[in-house]
Amino acid sequence: MSQVDPHLSHVSRLNISRPIRLLILPRIIERNVTERQTRNGGSLFYVTVKAEFDFIATEDGSKHTVTTFGEAMDAGDKATNKAMSIAYKYAAF
Repeated sequence: MSQVDPHLSHVSRLNISRPIRLLILPRIIERNVTERQTRNGGSLFYVTVKAEFDFIATEDGSKHTVTTFGEAMDAGDKATNKAMSIAYKYAAF
């Protein structure tokens, strides 16, 4: 668990217990994939994403857009999901 995870959990609980009414809309602007070889000869996928997140207050429609990057590596098909998750964490904090 990263140092950010407990904070995200806390924010999620606040959003449920208090009606903050915040809508978060993600948008992936760019995605780059590089295939690298491991020491054992296997494949490792290195993914970077550039993402924008619109934070919209449903009460008045005001919007704040955050642009951030995420990067991750995985031997399977999860590198993009991991990179998107990291981008969201950086946008939230």
